Amino acid sequence: MLFTPNQPVPTDTLGLLGELAQKPCLFETFRNPVTPREIKTCLSKLYEVQNNQIKEAQKKKQTLPDSELTRLWILTPTLSEDILNSFAAEMERPGLYCLPSVFQTGIIVINQLPVTKETLWLRILGKSTTQQDAITELEALPEEHPHKKNVLKLINKLLQTLAINKSSGQVMDPDDLELIKRLDALSKETLEKSE
Repeated sequence: MLFTPNQPVPTDTLGLLGELAQKPCLFETFRNPVTPREIKTCLSKLYEVQNNQIKEAQKKKQTLPDSELTRLWILTPTLSEDILNSFAAEMERPGLYCLPSVFQTGIIVINQLPVTKETLWLRILGKSTTQQDAITELEALPEEHPHKKNVLKLINKLLQTLAINKSSGQVMDPDDLELIKRLDALSKETLEKSE
């Protein structure tokens, strides 16, 4: 997903996700641990986006500094130390690794993020216990929380996609089957509250 903010992104309610989205960025989210080949594919997408930005600036006879180019954030539920090392990724803080600065790329290893309100919106994208705990935190948010309803709508869409995959005979990961049950219960509970 390519995101270009047209105003400052609130970090008070979006936490780390808001921090990552302050400048133009490309989010690549993986349901299973990202592979080296997938990381290379993400990098090639980033360079295509950046080259288009540079060409647009040149058409306008402008210079676009590297600091204004789109940055890549790869979100993965887990990742091995070997893969991180193979890309020379350095830990900036728990769960957040940056490739050498020339690549303008970071990798978020979701299961390594601290369990805080600042990481909630990223941990929802995790797997297994990480995701289950984040959903529990989401349920506990007050109804008037500025992002709760929108996230619940997105979760309902995810539930529909998972249900379609299941009904089409696709082999489902046990974590995904558990997620379907959990999201279905959350969806029904949300509907009851809104009636």
